[in-house]
Amino acid sequence: MSHLYSVRHSRYKPKQLPEVVLELIAPVFDRLCELSLLDRCQRADTQNGNEALHSLMWKREPKHLFASPQITELTAALAVLQQNCGTGGLQKVLSRFGADPTVSSHLFEKMHARREAT
Repeated sequence: MSHLYSVRHSRYKPKQLPEVVLELIAPVFDRLCELSLLDRCQRADTQNGNEALHSLMWKREPKHLFASPQITELTAALAVLQQNCGTGGLQKVLSRFGADPTVSSHLFEKMHARREAT
């Protein structure tokens, strides 16, 4: 028995929401109260994949700073690489092209620090 069902059949009568609205939102409310969803929330398994990707992008390229389309495209590619291959993905790509991943990582860190300072 859902919480909404027990509220609907008690003496309490909501004054702000008409019965039609309650009937429309009842399935959503019941779904949000399911134990399987609450278990996922407790484990923090509910983040949308797009939200995770956007988070990776905005860490590299903050929204409040201007960036050219080329930088934005590179940022998106690096975020996808990290989401698909983990944090070591960039080092693997750089190694494949003959670049020293440690030097490249150091350069990326310096560029990021310089950008943060402006």
